[in-house]
Amino acid sequence: MEISVSYENYPDSQDTLIIKKKLAEGKFVIYHAQSASKKTNFALKVFPKNSTGTAHYIREKAVCKLTHPNVIRYIPITTYQSKFHALLSELATNGDFFELVTNNFLDTEFLMRTYFHQLVEGLEYIHSQGIAHLDLKLENLMLGSDYNLKIIDFDQAQAIKEGSIKSAGTVGYRAPEVINRTCQDLQAADIYS
Repeated sequence: MEISVSYENYPDSQDTLIIKKKLAEGKFVIYHAQSASKKTNFALKVFPKNSTGTAHYIREKAVCKLTHPNVIRYIPITTYQSKFHALLSELATNGDFFELVTNNFLDTEFLMRTYFHQLVEGLEYIHSQGIAHLDLKLENLMLGSDYNLKIIDFDQAQAIKEGSIKSAGTVGYRAPEVINRTCQDLQAADIYS
């Protein structure tokens, strides 16, 4: 399958993304895609359009400006599809932290400290930009091509200034105040997760 896109930072540039394979399927499907012109590999998250032609992806679209070594980099695109919108991001090629933990790959204190430090750095940066992630979990922490931790999946994210939480996050990772729907400190909810 091929998808025609233009890069929003370069509106006159047209490209074709070639879908290589499905990477994940949860609330939305994520594909491994390759640029036909640049041969660069990406992750492409697809958001189906509803009957009015809109799609639920505004929260993630808002994080396209985040630039930090421990936060997945989004590339703003326009797709020319009638059935879906999509978000393009760098491809984190070396697995997620759920896999690393369950397969005992983080078996040294040095590795654990290194990745914990990278998680804190990435989260501090996200918070400094006025955004709370609100769905931090092992599956939303990936290893990039350089083996650095990358925070991904901003579907539940919201602006810190909004105050009260709108999303519920993932069961088992929620702070008590998130479960009770009384959370007023979105940064603290991220820290708990």
